[in-house]
Amino acid sequence: MQILKSLFIAILSTLIAIIIFMPTKQLYFLFEEELAKNGIKLNEDKIQSGIFGLDIDGIDVYVEGIKVAHIEHIHFTTFLLVSDIDVKSVVFDKSLSKVLPSDISEIDLKHNIISPTTVNIEVKGDFGLAKGYVGVNHTLHLDFVEVKDISMFKNELQKGDNGWYYETKF
Repeated sequence: MQILKSLFIAILSTLIAIIIFMPTKQLYFLFEEELAKNGIKLNEDKIQSGIFGLDIDGIDVYVEGIKVAHIEHIHFTTFLLVSDIDVKSVVFDKSLSKVLPSDISEIDLKHNIISPTTVNIEVKGDFGLAKGYVGVNHTLHLDFVEVKDISMFKNELQKGDNGWYYETKF
């Protein structure tokens, strides 16, 4: 019994040490490098690393050298078994207004060890509220739970039993 207790304490201590000393800034820069391979560049004003997460402020998103969006704040938190990314205030370029909403107030991405192949998404904006997931099989599915103004991208949506939804493979 004593050996089992000692083993449990050692495993728990190791997990806590990994979480506390995780190089979150380096993981973010690795993510930036992967995006750059696809022509997407991020230009941030401030990056601040904490014990359990990372805060990034004032991010400009460029695709092939053209600024397409500005993100006010991103907060990334991880506890190894559960990860959460909160994005605040995404404003897209006016030239994209026919296919994307002009303003997204919040995006919440959650991943947990219980369902390792999907990332749950909740998006709030001037279009209403959408909930869905991104799957490891490159599938994006969003159900529009509360609909306000979807006229700009209504032709991309499909009507289902539970209302409007968007689904695509990438």
